[in-house]
Amino acid sequence: MNINKIENLFAGLSIQVPGSNKDPDSILRDVLSVVMALVGVVVIGMFLYGGFLLITSAGDTNKVQKGTQTIVTAVVGLVITLLAVLIINFIARLLGVDLWKSLNQFS
Repeated sequence: MNINKIENLFAGLSIQVPGSNKDPDSILRDVLSVVMALVGVVVIGMFLYGGFLLITSAGDTNKVQKGTQTIVTAVVGLVITLLAVLIINFIARLLGVDLWKSLNQFS
């Protein structure tokens, strides 16, 4: 088979790797969105687990303490994550990058 025939066969094929043509701003936006989604899932899971421990404790002080500590840990983790995102946003704005531009694209 002639190599030119193979090249002509794939001449119109265009393969694009996801994220390969993105600028650093949009990559950072995507990473922050994924991190915030994952943190949200983990926090909801920890709230549910802590609440389940509290409900099923039946007066057992160890379960009550463990459930309360789980909920407090979830809140602290959420606050730390939100503060980290705010700090990243503040630094990005100092550098002239609008990280929240993608949130306003549908309005």
